[in-house]
Amino acid sequence: MNMTKKWLAIIGALVLLSFAGLMVFLLSPKVSSTSIEPEVRPEINKSTTSEGYLRSAIELINNESMQIKRSPDGIIEYLLPDNGSWVPRAHFEARDLVDVLVEAQVAFDEVNELYMYNYFVTSSPNSRQVLKCFGFQLEGAEGFEPSFPYDFVDPFTASEDEWRFVNSLDSNLWSWSCLSPYGLAPGFTESRFVFKSSHPPGIVICFAHGRINYDQSMQWVDSEEWLPPFPEWEDQGVKGRTIGPVPQELGRIELADRLLGYLPICVVEEWMNPYVETYLREQLQIYKTDVEQGIWSDARTRLEQSISYLEGLAEHELANQARILFTLNLRFLRYLT
Repeated sequence: MNMTKKWLAIIGALVLLSFAGLMVFLLSPKVSSTSIEPEVRPEINKSTTSEGYLRSAIELINNESMQIKRSPDGIIEYLLPDNGSWVPRAHFEARDLVDVLVEAQVAFDEVNELYMYNYFVTSSPNSRQVLKCFGFQLEGAEGFEPSFPYDFVDPFTASEDEWRFVNSLDSNLWSWSCLSPYGLAPGFTESRFVFKSSHPPGIVICFAHGRINYDQSMQWVDSEEWLPPFPEWEDQGVKGRTIGPVPQELGRIELADRLLGYLPICVVEEWMNPYVETYLREQLQIYKTDVEQGIWSDARTRLEQSISYLEGLAEHELANQARILFTLNLRFLRYLT
């Protein structure tokens, strides 16, 4: 009888413990079962990304000889002095009524030793014009002689919005333009702006235009022959900095100097926190000293430390624009070293 009571007591205790465990489980805060994968850092042959909004490139003037004013609806007006007053002489519709986001993907093809540049261009739903042009100012791209540093790929056909790749041989402007009446509507993205180059990424200027009403694009108030100082092609819409190839045959010291020159630009563009600039500046200057003294192992170690440092930074410390720029160039510099 005593044994029976003892076994019943043991069984009862086990039941109570099981019930207590169940209640703890049910009342405990729930944790998602979704696993967190370790972050994969971009390799030199994998894509990295940058993005940034373009700003209006149209400059207004207010001096003794001429005024250029802008109306709330985007009409740019030229005024000239006449007997102590300002008289309207010409006006045109601005091409900057577009909010444009540019995202650059840069990948290195190790087989062909080429950098692949692909740009995703988004026109914000707030854009008031259809986007009809996107392009770049590229150093060393004037004409095809003596050596042309780019191999542009035109992925568009006449059946696809009639985009055309255009260039003037005496200009460093390279762009895609969409024939009227087509273009990139507000709220949409186009991802087929592609080219390749043997040169690693640097900082370049890109620009975009909205489509204007050609019936009102440029009008003169009177018949007097006077040609207003119409903005250059790249300054008629929106423009800004992005990542693109900068053709130049560089040695180790020259490439390090180029990167040192990019550091303050990255801070101004808010692509990089100042303390990151300080670290990279010190590392690159020490690297140059090691190279000049022929201390190759220390120079390579300096680059490895810099690359590891960049990989450990968060987005608020290092924007993707600067991450692309310095990670790929430091790896290229490591290859040269």
